[in-house]
Amino acid sequence: MFFKRDRTRSRIPGFVWLASFPQGPEGEIVKNLLQSEGIPFFAEQEAIGSLCGVSLDGLGTFDLFVPEERKEEVASLLREMSDNREQEPTSGPT
Repeated sequence: MFFKRDRTRSRIPGFVWLASFPQGPEGEIVKNLLQSEGIPFFAEQEAIGSLCGVSLDGLGTFDLFVPEERKEEVASLLREMSDNREQEPTSGPT
């Protein structure tokens, strides 16, 4: 029998779930951003998706948890990062 746990429930007191990200470059960018800003976090990933290289219905993702008192700050940083990425010019044939 398998039990599905609540992925948004933190196992560390004082930390809250912020979002789920794909494993790989995008997730590493988010982790690096938080480290550079000195924001504590922990990432929890399921094992089977990373072992099989699958990204489907939560497989191949990790859940990001941050201190509850910094959740809005982190969300704002991620929105800013996303906005900046959308504004970057694309290179290609002209």
